[in-house]
Amino acid sequence: PSSPSSPSSPSSPSSLGMDQHHPQPLLILIFLPLLLLLLLFQGQGQAETSKPHVVWVFFHARDECAMYRGGREALWNDEELVLEVHTLQRRRTRGDASKGHWQQGTVVGWNDLPVCPLWVEAVEATGATLRHQSRWLNAVSVVAEDDTVRALTLLPFVTSVEPVAQERRSTPAPRRRLSREYEYGAAMRQIQQVKEDLLHHVNLTGSGVIVEVIDSGFLLSHPSLADVHVRAQWDFIHNDTNTENCFVDECGEHDVSSSQHNHGTSVLSCIAGREDDMIFGAAFNAEFLLAKTEELSFEEPSEEDNLVAALEWGEQRGADIASISLGYSLWYSQEDLDGMSAISTIAVQEAVARGMIVVVAAGNEGSAPQTLTAPADAPGAITVGAVDMNGRIASFSSRGPNAKGRIKPDIVARGVSAFIALANSGDQGWGSGTSFATPIITAGIAQLLELHEDWTPADVMEAITTTSNRANAPDNTYGYGLADFAAATCYGWTEERCSQLWKDTDRAAAQVPPSLFSIFVVVCVSCITMILV
Repeated sequence: PSSPSSPSSPSSPSSLGMDQHHPQPLLILIFLPLLLLLLLFQGQGQAETSKPHVVWVFFHARDECAMYRGGREALWNDEELVLEVHTLQRRRTRGDASKGHWQQGTVVGWNDLPVCPLWVEAVEATGATLRHQSRWLNAVSVVAEDDTVRALTLLPFVTSVEPVAQERRSTPAPRRRLSREYEYGAAMRQIQQVKEDLLHHVNLTGSGVIVEVIDSGFLLSHPSLADVHVRAQWDFIHNDTNTENCFVDECGEHDVSSSQHNHGTSVLSCIAGREDDMIFGAAFNAEFLLAKTEELSFEEPSEEDNLVAALEWGEQRGADIASISLGYSLWYSQEDLDGMSAISTIAVQEAVARGMIVVVAAGNEGSAPQTLTAPADAPGAITVGAVDMNGRIASFSSRGPNAKGRIKPDIVARGVSAFIALANSGDQGWGSGTSFATPIITAGIAQLLELHEDWTPADVMEAITTTSNRANAPDNTYGYGLADFAAATCYGWTEERCSQLWKDTDRAAAQVPPSLFSIFVVVCVSCITMILV
């Protein structure tokens, strides 16, 4: 894999064979000084009232950029210049050519080119501070004062300037510490509930599958994550390779919350957590791309552009799956959650078109209809709700449908008192939320992809929804019900082929029974949970 360099830095146009002779820079050089002079007079006396905004700047089509005229042929003829081999293989196998905007006969297109460098330079020349560049959206996000925002709207190649959606995280649910067990330990019920343990009997552990986890940060020194195979990581808040907590005395003006990496640590443990003889993440042999995107300061909201940048970064680095345990509800109304309007939803759909399976938390907004958070409304996303150990829906689990009437969530898993790694104690304990149901489903999908390398996002969606326990009567509370990954494994196979896969499963399971102590611990904890929750 390529080294984790800044995701925002564009590829060199000369390396893509772009024409270096064009008149457009001259027009920009003439236009910008006049524009800035106009704004200087217009903005006099307003400096005290101007305040910074985080905004998207959307551009005209790339073929209007002089640097790219004739350049796309060079890109299409040498795909490896911009994409990793695993990314190209995934796109060829699972991508949707009708939605990928690709040139015929290839798996690359205009949206793989960096945003026009000339336009980016012109945006920065207005005084705006660049945050992220989005190839998929053909846009950049910037921080800008009021007068600079006005300047941006007047640039001749800008189609629109829109605010970046923001979100403030609620206080994390209380967690209770539990001493470590062995085998599946206290995670046994949540893994068995969706039958991921049965896939272990046929040696499906996520090997060879690349999973991107997009969250608040990751404490990789936690004992439960010590064996996680990390291919690359990036902090999209501070633009560096440190996804753990980082404070002023260590590395400058960085994280302000001591709990910054707690949530992501717990989420990652539900996919790949493993310590000594205890397994509580079913896909512990998968490889990981870790993206730190969510600012946990209660004073400052998280910005949606970090998520968009993270998805593009992961897709270019070969991610097969993206797991997203976050959502945006303060910025969007339910009418906006129509599967095609929210920026994060658009980005998810772009990722799915390129062959990524995207798993998204439904949200924790409660039991009323249409309480989803973006991007859970994305039709291509596998949206996950939360249930308890008995399969009953959690009171906090968001309900669908999306604004177009599509059933959401798609599937459910354990999200009430799920067993997780705790970053603050270095131990394990319990946590509740669709945030933890989502990585449990992600782990099962990684197991499926190890066996079914050619399955598209649509194949995975159909396999898990048609084999779940409410497949015949889906609704907007449970979706299609509890996932059954053992049944999903045989999706599309003949009965004979399926029998061949599972012929030794009963014998293998009988040879490795759960210990009496493990059963005793789970029963006791379950009783305590029913009393306290």
